[in-house]
Amino acid sequence: MELMISAIEAIIDNIHDAEEYLVEEDIANFIEIITTADNIFVTGAGRSGLAAKAFAMRLMHLGFDVYVFNETIAPPVKDGDIIIIISKSGKS
Repeated sequence: MELMISAIEAIIDNIHDAEEYLVEEDIANFIEIITTADNIFVTGAGRSGLAAKAFAMRLMHLGFDVYVFNETIAPPVKDGDIIIIISKSGKS
């Protein structure tokens, strides 16, 4: 139980730390891009790929047409679509 509480506290601390980097205008622009896209494609490598798949699932639950890039069932990317690439390091 103590380990779980410690992990939850660390997650909450990370969220609070991230708040200082958030810019409301950037968030509004990101929302505009997502909500006006015909299709949303997401991708990432390793754990970033897992985060991308989780993000895709949430978007799908919200009613968006979303695909994981390079999956066999993904349609081709076309004009009006967006690709969101998630990378912790920015190198992969």
